[in-house]
Amino acid sequence: MVEDEPLVRNVYVSKLESYVQQAQKVLSVYEANNCEKAYFYISKSVTPFDLVILDLRIPASSQYNLFNGIDVGNLLLKQYSETPLIVATANYSWWHLHRIFAELNPKGCLVKSSIKAWEIDRAIAAVVTGGNYYCQSTTAYLNKNPLKELGMDKTDLKMLNELNQGSTNKEMRASLLLSKRAIEYRKKRLKEKLGVLDQSNRALILKAKSMGII
Repeated sequence: MVEDEPLVRNVYVSKLESYVQQAQKVLSVYEANNCEKAYFYISKSVTPFDLVILDLRIPASSQYNLFNGIDVGNLLLKQYSETPLIVATANYSWWHLHRIFAELNPKGCLVKSSIKAWEIDRAIAAVVTGGNYYCQSTTAYLNKNPLKELGMDKTDLKMLNELNQGSTNKEMRASLLLSKRAIEYRKKRLKEKLGVLDQSNRALILKAKSMGII
């Protein structure tokens, strides 16, 4: 389990212990509250994990080049590719969920701001036994593709994320492999697709956020 909030971690432990008792299984629980400790458990493990509950906002470790839960998840899956993974996230924008599923493809996904105790029970029981469990917000993401509906592609989505992070045109040219002219054209087209009348980048970012795209 990788979670930096003690109260949340205690809830997960309680739910795991309850599942173990009901299912009459033997399960050892390891707790990590930051990227460095997660690295320790993953690197020292000689057998695959039965289940990993992973929070995405955890203290980074520059020493091991791990800066968030997605980095930890990628490290975990590189070593044990079939690890049953439940991701807990506070951010459920389309872009963020898109990245989670593109990189980690978790068997379970919970949104921390609306999580219910019974959902944790169901997620654990489903994922440990080889199934999936996705909360309502995640299911909405899986059933809907706003990119297709709006006529956007992955480059458009990446550009919006770059703008949201404050990247300069020069930085975007390097990361998107586009010319300055192509970037300006795409920004203009994005504003048309999202119905943004203001020509500023800020207006485009605010509109994308209000639609849950980033």
